[in-house]
Amino acid sequence: MKCRRRSNSRGSRLRGPAARASVQAPAVNAESATSSTADPLPSPSALAPDPGSILRIDGHIEEPIRYGGTVSVGPHGAVVGNIDAFAVIVEGAVKGDIHAAQSLQIRGSATIVGDMHTPRIAVARGAQLRGNIRMRPDLAPPSDLDERAVDTLLNGRRQA
Repeated sequence: MKCRRRSNSRGSRLRGPAARASVQAPAVNAESATSSTADPLPSPSALAPDPGSILRIDGHIEEPIRYGGTVSVGPHGAVVGNIDAFAVIVEGAVKGDIHAAQSLQIRGSATIVGDMHTPRIAVARGAQLRGNIRMRPDLAPPSDLDERAVDTLLNGRRQA
């Protein structure tokens, strides 16, 4: 016995020609698309903002990235080229060297082929790495440490 759908059922209206016509993308005005007033998007390597800004990559890029803030490669992102940034977070794939001035976070879904240079690194279980990790010490120790409080914690008694 075959299952036959009626032509006026809700499913047939969703699959019909009228539904396909409404799903199509709106037409782009050719004049506005080629207008010289529209600025093209800058390449990620051309941007150099403050360390607090984030550049998120969820697509495929085949060029080196030099960024003054945080570069975040999303789970569906792929970068073929070197990354040089203040901080780097990798969830997707990177094929190239990574230079992070502050820190490098590698999530469990990440795949990296290349050398990594950073003073701090965090690698989650499941991440795939092929390359060398070089950790250089920070140029200056963190300023938020209280030496007297650290001595108290380590020695277990108060210093005079």
